[in-house]
Amino acid sequence: MIKKQARTNSRHTSQNADLEEIKFRDMSQNEVETIDSFHIRLRQRSVNCEFPDVDQEIGTRSYGEAKHKTLRTYAIGHPGKSLPDVYTYARALEVSTEHI
Repeated sequence: MIKKQARTNSRHTSQNADLEEIKFRDMSQNEVETIDSFHIRLRQRSVNCEFPDVDQEIGTRSYGEAKHKTLRTYAIGHPGKSLPDVYTYARALEVSTEHI
């Protein structure tokens, strides 16, 4: 009985993680949202996902669904950049576009 319950719990956990990953991949940055706020939302949603590399998933989502398409171009053009480096660029981009 205990083994059967453990298998059932494991299956439900996996199904929940799959659903959470779908929700995670549906996320995009809102028009009035900063990159830092978007990052926090991504980080919070990723808690229930079973990603092997959470930072890579967050980075991919951040670059692909950011409101500034320039960020995606920058991230693709600089594949060796770390997530904090790309976020620094994103913050600078946000500040520069606020004043236009």
